[in-house]
Amino acid sequence: MEAKRQSVLISSLHGYSVYLNTVPIQEVEKMIELHNKIISSNNFWTLINTDVVPIKTAFFTLLTSMIDTNVMLQNKKKRTVTSIVNSLDEMYPPLSSAVWKSMHTAMNNIKDWYSVINIEKLFLPKLYRVLQNGGQYCASDIYPYLLPFISQFLKLSVDPHHLYTNFFTNMRQGFSVQSVRTDHYEAVTTSFGYYILLNVNNQDLINALLSEQLMPLLEMCLKEDGPLAQIFSYEITHLIRYCSKNRYNKDYKSYICLMEEFWRNLNTRFTSPVNISSQTAFLITLRMGSEHGRKNLEMELCNSGENIMNQSQTQNVENDTAVKFLAELKTFVNSICVKCFNQITEKGYITYLNKLIAHFEGDHAFENLFELLNAQMNFFNFYTEILRSWLLEQRQDIEDITELMFNLMKYMNHSERHEIMESLTEVRVNSSFVCFLPHIVYM
Repeated sequence: MEAKRQSVLISSLHGYSVYLNTVPIQEVEKMIELHNKIISSNNFWTLINTDVVPIKTAFFTLLTSMIDTNVMLQNKKKRTVTSIVNSLDEMYPPLSSAVWKSMHTAMNNIKDWYSVINIEKLFLPKLYRVLQNGGQYCASDIYPYLLPFISQFLKLSVDPHHLYTNFFTNMRQGFSVQSVRTDHYEAVTTSFGYYILLNVNNQDLINALLSEQLMPLLEMCLKEDGPLAQIFSYEITHLIRYCSKNRYNKDYKSYICLMEEFWRNLNTRFTSPVNISSQTAFLITLRMGSEHGRKNLEMELCNSGENIMNQSQTQNVENDTAVKFLAELKTFVNSICVKCFNQITEKGYITYLNKLIAHFEGDHAFENLFELLNAQMNFFNFYTEILRSWLLEQRQDIEDITELMFNLMKYMNHSERHEIMESLTEVRVNSSFVCFLPHIVYM
């Protein structure tokens, strides 16, 4: 009997919602007294306290439809918004989706929604808790609504530095929930991009969030291999190249400082080859852009932020800014290579340098990078002073040493290459040399 009652109630709530979504607003207004009797009844609002998830889901579905009419809940704004905010941390996916859709609809239709509740004591703690818990296991339902939330932050009477710092800090903490990390990478970069669009003139806060929130996230990402690192590489590349492309737009002058801050922060996080594969892959992604990587992503955040990005992009300086970005990347890769040479005796730097040479030497934009490095470091002297003795020692990393030697020989003159080949007669031949013999033919 109870199950039947619940089934009838659920059907009635959904039917009421469909009715409100279907009939013209004039028909709703004609019956406004009857609607008011329903929403004035405590029995209606007590449905929010039920433990039956389908009933609660149907209630919020109906509440969303009521808010959307713009005529039914004008005298119940506080109760409406309070009921929604109190349920933002629901953990069941269908219910969570219904609640967050209600919140989004309330923000759009109840213009003073933030004035009918205590933002600092009710709304923000609830929001931060959800972010800290990785979206309460409902990330794919919750994260698409984050951009509209950020757009509402401008209306709140809260210190912006404190507000945005807490927002991104709690988002980063949510990465401990492994199951939502893919959505989280996309959400945090898109939210950051949307934020800088809304607060383009607040240079200090933009730089602080980049240094204290986004870059530590990148550093954490670069310490691991796999699809998550790749996804975040694509996401942050999309954001950074967007900022680079618009840095000379008179409305976005702060992007110039943002790009400078990005390269400075990136340099401090590439101080050692923590994960060579991820670090090299990120540099390659910066070089190639993110167009190929974003096509297969599962999550697409709300259109509002992306539309703003698309509308604000300027076309007349695209080529110049692309060249500028690649020149900055080239300078950065050069600095990493110099660091590798200077610290070549430490673990990992030979492999790191080999990978950088292998991936960047054939690129047209980087064609003279290693000639410039040769002028700085003198590859021949580097071989005679360091690599030659290592080859004679037959070290465990002999394959990396051999590969590096042949990579560097490409940038030496004929006499230097000849002298190196003569010196190799002192080295015992092994499989490492055999693998690289074809290189000699093309030198």
